[in-house]
Amino acid sequence: MLILSLRKKQIIRLFCIVGAFTALAVVIVLLSSILTRDRDKYREFDGKTLCLEINDSSDALLAAGFFGADTENALVSCQSITIPHSFNELYDQYNGLQRDFGSDLSLYKGQECLRYTIRCESAPFEGTVYTLLVCDGRLIGGDISDMDYYGSMTGLIHKGS
Repeated sequence: MLILSLRKKQIIRLFCIVGAFTALAVVIVLLSSILTRDRDKYREFDGKTLCLEINDSSDALLAAGFFGADTENALVSCQSITIPHSFNELYDQYNGLQRDFGSDLSLYKGQECLRYTIRCESAPFEGTVYTLLVCDGRLIGGDISDMDYYGSMTGLIHKGS
């Protein structure tokens, strides 16, 4: 009888130890995923931090302001787009701008995204358009375009104040 009761205690102790290690592993995995998600939510540019989470037009205006837009009289539009499954030469060049920003649109091929377009209407920004690409509530890229006849397009670059 003594042998049987000793084995039961050992088995119970073993289950408790395994259960404690399992619970600890679950807590570590959950905490690391939460901390990683929050870290991926922000990106630093020249010592300034941008929140990459964009859920609506007001968030898009804040992000455009971070990149230098005068958002006081800006017009905002939002359109659903699909990143193409295969890129042509023009899209490859555009993706080069996104890589300069620190993103890669090829990771989002075939996915539906939102394109926020912020058009500045006050001088000296008049005719400047900020385009933000948002997938699953996260800024994945965009551009800054000058709408003059010989206008230019750049990637998203922080304009420090």
